[in-house]
This record gives sequence, C-alpha cells and structure tokens, in this order.
Amino acid sequence: LLTALDAANLFATSMEKIGVLHQRLADLVMANPGVWRIAHTDIFLGEDFDAPAVPAVAAGRGRGRGRGGPAVAAVPAMPGPPDLLFLTHLPLHALEVDGELPLLSYSLLSFCLGPTATRAARLPLAAPARIIAGLLQGAIVQSFGTAATNPAMLALQIPRLLKGSSLPVLFQSTASDPYTRLEDFTDMLRMQSGGADERRRIEERRIKLATSLGALYQLVIQPSPSAQTATTLVSRLAAKILTAPQLKLSLADQLAILSAVVQG
Repeated sequence: LLTALDAANLFATSMEKIGVLHQRLADLVMANPGVWRIAHTDIFLGEDFDAPAVPAVAAGRGRGRGRGGPAVAAVPAMPGPPDLLFLTHLPLHALEVDGELPLLSYSLLSFCLGPTATRAARLPLAAPARIIAGLLQGAIVQSFGTAATNPAMLALQIPRLLKGSSLPVLFQSTASDPYTRLEDFTDMLRMQSGGADERRRIEERRIKLATSLGALYQLVIQPSPSAQTATTLVSRLAAKILTAPQLKLSLADQLAILSAVVQG
C-alpha cells in the first residue's frame, strides 16, 4: 500500500499542514485501486485458532554419528479456548462502517483484545483477549438475550453492541489516549454485563469526570450561570443520575433532569 501511495506521488513534497495532506488525499489517483481492499488475511497473520494434529515420527535407523533419532509420539489436535470461539465467527467486513473511519470499531476491538496472534498469547486465563471476550459475551447476553452457547449468534451481535453502546455522557472521559479508551471500553462492557453493584462501583469511580461538563452546561442553560454555579448544578445532576434506574442516559435525558434540578 505504501509503495502504491509513493507511486501516486503522495510523498513527492513535504506536507507541513494537515489541510495539505487532506487535499492531496482527495486529489489522489491510484493506478491500482484494488490495493485499498483489506481482507481478513491481510491483517491476521497469526497461528490458527485450533492447533493441528502432529503425526508420529518413527525412530530413525543407522549406526554411528549418522544414526536416526528416537521416535516421537503423535500429538492430537487441540482446539482453541472455547470462550474465544465466538470471535472466530466475526468477519472483518462485519465491523466496517460508512464514513471517514470505516475500521474504527475493528481497530478499537483489536486494541482492547490485545495480543492474539499466537496460541500461547490466547491461552492464559488472565490474557486481555480472554478478559475482554468474557465481558463482550456477558454484555451481548444481557443486552440482546443471545444464547451464550451459540458462537455464531454471539459474533453477529458484536457490531451492534459496539455501535449502539457507550458510557453515559456524564461518566465519559475527555481524554483520547489509547489506554483511556481501553478503560472506557472495559467499563462500558462491565456496566452492560454486570449487576447493579458493579454498575454502582463504576459510577462512583467515574463521578469525578462529571465536573468537566460544567462548561458544557453553561452553553445550554439560559441564562448562562457562572462556572461555580454550573459545577454545582452538575454535582446535583450527578446525584440524580446515580439514583436513576436507566443503564445509560443520553445528553437530552440529562438536560431534562437538570432542568428539574435548576427549578428545584
């Protein structure tokens, strides 16, 4: 892909501003547009999910230094971890979306799953892939009622879960670094798959993020309150949200509650 971009003169001159890059990409003419098509085999180059059987090796014959080695017993096929099986039913195209970031969901999921290319990386119970897969499965079962024993049906619900689920606006982080995104994603799955106690623990840990919304509510409340008043209103809103029965509230829902708080 880089070779094709170079041949199309994308890197012919320096690009000191992001706008120059955007314009050059918009005007780009590729001699072979097919290189833009990304297949699953282009991304996943690791070991197969199931370990294949290894046939037995008979003992060698001969004398002296050149004599053959000892016999080696056959090794039966070994299936991969059953709790990861449903991920093997998820084709790459199922995670593609329209827009400027077609593989955002794929990238997010891949980052959260961590190393998965080798069987050794997938086997430990504490491996990131095993932890995230368990949370994914629990969230899908709780949200959509899909049977946990049907790997194919679980996989079909992953794009729907990634597209339609998020932390309540009140508890979302404002930082965009990868590890904050990972923490947000993990907490979102825990809120979806866990019970009321798990949800409450996450809310209490994330309530400190609510104060960053003070400036936002200054923009939507008329007349605009001072920063101190906005922060106070957000604190009251947080108390209301923590006692709300809904799993997640949209910004519109929060503003409706906030209206009652302001009047109260």
